[in-house]
Amino acid sequence: MKSCREKLRGILRYERLYGPWRIFLPNRGRTCSTNLAWENFDGIISGNDAGLPLHCADTLRNIPVALIDYGEWNPPFQNQIQIRCDNEEIGEMGAEYLLELGMKHFAFVEQAFEVNWSIIRRLAFEKRIAKEGFDCSVFSCYSARDQDSREDTEALKRWLLKLPHPTGIMTANDARGLQVLYACQEAGRNVPQEMAILGVDDDEMLCQMGDPSLSSLLLDCEQGGFLAAELLDKRMRGKEVPPQTLHYQTLRVCERRSTSIHYKLDPFIVEVKEFIEENAWLGISVADIVAHCQASRSTLERAFKQAYRCTLLEEIQRVRFERVCRFLLETDLTVAEIASLCGFRSVSALSFQFKKRFGKTTGEFRRNRR
Repeated sequence: MKSCREKLRGILRYERLYGPWRIFLPNRGRTCSTNLAWENFDGIISGNDAGLPLHCADTLRNIPVALIDYGEWNPPFQNQIQIRCDNEEIGEMGAEYLLELGMKHFAFVEQAFEVNWSIIRRLAFEKRIAKEGFDCSVFSCYSARDQDSREDTEALKRWLLKLPHPTGIMTANDARGLQVLYACQEAGRNVPQEMAILGVDDDEMLCQMGDPSLSSLLLDCEQGGFLAAELLDKRMRGKEVPPQTLHYQTLRVCERRSTSIHYKLDPFIVEVKEFIEENAWLGISVADIVAHCQASRSTLERAFKQAYRCTLLEEIQRVRFERVCRFLLETDLTVAEIASLCGFRSVSALSFQFKKRFGKTTGEFRRNRR
């Protein structure tokens, strides 16, 4: 799974900075084995897929442990350090994105098995949708023995056929999103014209398997691994680190064709938006867009705002700052380098506008989100 690889990458990034550690990575079978000598380790990081055996709870009370997205159904490990994705934030961000697309009908597809993280995402999604006065249809199908079973797929197809269109659908994760996309194809529901589908995890291999490709929320799983390693290291060095739960962030929506609803819009206005997305970081102005399109500025502004609910300048700034935030969170580039790459005249211009927009400096943003 991509999320597991990213978490391990975060652990290794911390180890390179503050190690050296000798890291033992058991396979799933050995992790759950009663023969593994847990007491020989100085510290343990365990994820939801590894599964520390419950019978080891007493042994592990004397060993520093950090858990990443670990099952909330394991009471013996509740007093350990917990690092989790923010499932409420995930649900809210998914709802916000589909609302911004102009959707009026909404749905959420949970995991086939009743798990807390999926339910929390769904509840947060419903709450945000309800705030705007909309209802949400939910598909669960907890009766299915297997999420990939024919029983579950047939139930999903029947449910999809009852939804009005267009409907914005958020799914618990990418695997579920891919299943919904396939079910839409079997049921004759067009994506994205009738059903716009959004997954979670941004597992690119899964997202590209679909036709159309699947849009998804990108989680900062690498930072989750880094946080787990940092807190574990403190405990292994004898520092007092009380039991606590920290959340790693949801970075952004990675938009692909499954939510591309531009088919409804004037192709000329779509071309304007694409021009902004491709050139905003070059420092273009509204005048440059008008010159490129060879159109009246007032007519262009009016048509664009009607289609996308923002002005041309607001869209330029949105795209530009989205790129700035991505560089701050995902690279170690200096602010001067980022300013140059994102179309700002100077570091001071970027710093002033960033503080005005986000209420914090670029340095504070980078430290807080990391």
